[in-house]
Amino acid sequence: MSRTKHTAAKKPRRKPSAAAAASPATASPHTRSCKTNLSQIRNLLFLKVTAKKTGGPATPTPGKSKRPHRFRAGTRALQEIRKYQKTSNLLVPAASFIREVRAISYRFAPDINRWQAEALVAIQEVHV
Repeated sequence: MSRTKHTAAKKPRRKPSAAAAASPATASPHTRSCKTNLSQIRNLLFLKVTAKKTGGPATPTPGKSKRPHRFRAGTRALQEIRKYQKTSNLLVPAASFIREVRAISYRFAPDINRWQAEALVAIQEVHV
């Protein structure tokens, strides 16, 4: 049996009533003022509910109703990556980096024990 694509049946559109067509404010309910009014109503309801629970006044207390700012997952990591890509300072201290380079080079070639200081700095700057 072959697969076929089934298209969704469209619902017939309703005609707007005469009252809705007459007032432009109700024609588009998703305006900025409507969203503001809804958020104000929600805040008032929240204050009333918390006042009933605590037995205190229904006035907003500064700093209590607003949640602390939180970044989405991974945002801070990306900010740190961008920050460290912009900087040119060395992330690993020079002395410990030089010690590790000498230890690794001794494992591979024990007869090489002298390094120029400029060469070690150049290796460290390449890996930044």
